[in-house]
Amino acid sequence: MTGNSLIFVVVAIAGAVTAALNLITSWLARRGEAAYPPVGEFVEVDGVRLHYIRQGSGRPIVFLHGSDGFLQDFADSVVDSLVSDGCCIAFDRPGHGYSDVPRSEPPTLEVQAGLIHDALKALGVERPILVGHSWGAALALCYVSSYPEEVAGLALVAGYLYPAAKVTSRLLRLPLRLLVALPRIPLLGTFIVSTFTPIVKTALMRIGLSLAFSPDPVPTGYARKARALWVRTPARVRALAQESATDEPILARLAARYAEIRLPIHLCAGDSDQILPPGRHSRQFHRDAQRSRLTVIKGAGHQLMQTHPEAVIALVRQCLADAPLAAPTVEREPAPCIISDRA
Repeated sequence: MTGNSLIFVVVAIAGAVTAALNLITSWLARRGEAAYPPVGEFVEVDGVRLHYIRQGSGRPIVFLHGSDGFLQDFADSVVDSLVSDGCCIAFDRPGHGYSDVPRSEPPTLEVQAGLIHDALKALGVERPILVGHSWGAALALCYVSSYPEEVAGLALVAGYLYPAAKVTSRLLRLPLRLLVALPRIPLLGTFIVSTFTPIVKTALMRIGLSLAFSPDPVPTGYARKARALWVRTPARVRALAQESATDEPILARLAARYAEIRLPIHLCAGDSDQILPPGRHSRQFHRDAQRSRLTVIKGAGHQLMQTHPEAVIALVRQCLADAPLAAPTVEREPAPCIISDRA
């Protein structure tokens, strides 16, 4: 076999493998969407359709999930218990779940805050309590920075609050760096993402979910739904990589001004969180912020909505009780840190 023939054979085999993997990716995405169709409604802002649920009435409570994640993180765990307290609205963040990937610009913290803000305006929502989990906590803080007079209070659950301290587990550091870097390589990145999405997704999710729920087991139903709906297409893999690649400099700017936030802020975190340990995030924020209240749950990990829903429900209710209906005019002293025993 000549050199040219060998090259032709290798290219043909690579093309066939790529086509097969792309077909598998498309088939898995369609199967997941058929098994778990949208559970809510859609609102379109700036050409981006956002998927959301809205339940209850009264004071608005807006839920922002982490990365990766979906609105079911809250809808399947705490929303039913909180509909008696207010109007609960949970979003699939841009590029996640059934919400569109923004096409005109990368889905940075600031872009997503703007889209969520415009969506809430379109829905007639004013001065909500923002409840953010993990990356969603950073998004809530970015929202407050952009629209400081339009938020009543913050409830931050296992929050990602400081740059350069995102994931401490060695099992996830290198895979996540590759996930962020590879899709951004010109031409080759598109090929890699389009070809290997199913393989990378399965491997990362198995490790990531185990660490997120540790020391508790991963619920079978949750894992099945996450595998079906998370980063199910190459476009969503690229969006996840873009938001992860741009969050640290934005978060650094936000962190420099935490002491200026005058809203009531309630935080909860698990002392066994292997994704975002509270010492590097929630405890540090509690020291830096002027009006924060922190609850650290003994023996709990990162995915508190599923493993300790009662703690998240209590957190939101405390924030509702502490947040004024109108813009606050009187400052109060910082509240103490509370260590709660695991239920």
